[in-house]
Amino acid sequence: MPSALTAIKIKTTFNTSITMSNKHKIDFQSLSIAEVLPLFGKHSTFVEYKHKVKMKHNPFIVDMLLFNRQLQCFVAVNIRKMLQIQDYRQEMEFILNMLYTEERLDHEKQSIGISMIYYEEHFTVLYTYKVPEIPEGVLFYNSTSYLPEDLMPHLPDFITLKSLYERLCANNN
Repeated sequence: MPSALTAIKIKTTFNTSITMSNKHKIDFQSLSIAEVLPLFGKHSTFVEYKHKVKMKHNPFIVDMLLFNRQLQCFVAVNIRKMLQIQDYRQEMEFILNMLYTEERLDHEKQSIGISMIYYEEHFTVLYTYKVPEIPEGVLFYNSTSYLPEDLMPHLPDFITLKSLYERLCANNN
């Protein structure tokens, strides 16, 4: 019988995308952490590049794992070439669930995911987070291209992530 932690429901809204030119593989490690970390706010601390989320056979990789001291949660950041947004939403929800059940301490809150998704000349951002009104233990995720108002002071917005993406593209050429 599945536990309450396996109950996942999804609410999704998509709207923000831009046109860009890029056909290269993107890697966060092409920039120093000193260049990247300030974009995620003064309360963010770097945990690891290419963090492996525990799984028996085929672990998921988080491109960059941060911890936000003010929000008291992990921030998982991925950059992916678009296949289907649904695939990345599900991947991020799995990652957030595993961070919640396997890696967080008792006083820490549910992790937040940021997916930077590109394909040919398009770029979009997908924020994934636990809906706060849902009781602890039931993981109901919201995935949206809009940064929620209560997270705005703590996490980068679309324009900031677009700028980071452009710098990553320039460094990977």
